[in-house]
Amino acid sequence: MGTGRGTTRFRTVFAALLVATTLVAASPAWWSARADTTPAAATPSGTPAAMSDAARIRAAIEAVLDPETHRGAIRLPGVRLDPTGDLTVVFALRDAASLDAIRTGGIDDVLTILRAVYDPVVSNRVRTTTVIGTFSETGQRGARELRVLRVVLSATRATAIDWATVTPADLARISDTWRIYPVLGDPGLDHPNVGATPTLGTPAA
Repeated sequence: MGTGRGTTRFRTVFAALLVATTLVAASPAWWSARADTTPAAATPSGTPAAMSDAARIRAAIEAVLDPETHRGAIRLPGVRLDPTGDLTVVFALRDAASLDAIRTGGIDDVLTILRAVYDPVVSNRVRTTTVIGTFSETGQRGARELRVLRVVLSATRATAIDWATVTPADLARISDTWRIYPVLGDPGLDHPNVGATPTLGTPAA
């Protein structure tokens, strides 16, 4: 008998709580409070304005960059514009028959990306653009993407470039920072004003 009364009391309390919760959830004030206190989803570009500009920059790059890497990697894994105007573009280099060809293709891609950002200017919010190229290395832990080149070009320098005539061979001279990592071959291509080259592993044969 005692168990039956306890069960009945529990069901009555539970039903009352369910009704109360339903009424509160249906209240416009409750939904308004949730809208005010629930944070927006985190985005790689920070503020909504930066996110919108980053999306337009990505679209401009994708319109001119060959989407194929010929090795199964995501071609354009990252386009991020932070609130200070620093744009970072991460792209995967295309596979080719030789290391020289991979490097040459990567440098060509850097110019393509910078031209898409600056000619014409997609966003006046961009203060500087950092382009990072990656390529895969296979080791004991499997394949992973490694940074193999890094180029930085400020908006100020970009305005002085004749984009109609500039060539990939000009990039080392016109960029703020120019780095070809030794893993990609020929460390002599490093910009003389860049700091010490980090030590990276050599891709497996």
